[in-house]
Amino acid sequence: MKKQSVKWLDSTGFHRLAYYEWGESSNDNIVICAHGLTRNGRDFDYLASALQKDYRVICPDFPGRGQSDWLDDKNNYDYPYYLQAFTALIARLNCQEINWVGTSMGGLTGMLIASLPGNPVIKLVLNDIGPEVPASALAS
Repeated sequence: MKKQSVKWLDSTGFHRLAYYEWGESSNDNIVICAHGLTRNGRDFDYLASALQKDYRVICPDFPGRGQSDWLDDKNNYDYPYYLQAFTALIARLNCQEINWVGTSMGGLTGMLIASLPGNPVIKLVLNDIGPEVPASALAS
């Protein structure tokens, strides 16, 4: 496992998104494992270890979690900013296709990315998140 990071940009400046990489960096079979609200990328150590023979496994820390930078404005902890961070990560990986494993907030982020035109998601595995999230649940 290698600890890595990528810089991403929002309206307030550049921020560092930390991630853990398992497997061979030359492997084009990529799995991104995205954690839940109060967790971090190390939640996937066991899964990543099991998959690393066949996949390049990327386990990021969302902004403000784990080893990633904290944001100055707490209102920026929201999905548009997460999409910016993960877009930078996907660009850094230089991949055409990704498999996405997401728990809770990580699953919702994966669904948002998979819903965009031209997205690279070929498989989406969700845990602790439904296919529909009522707006009232997001407002709480």
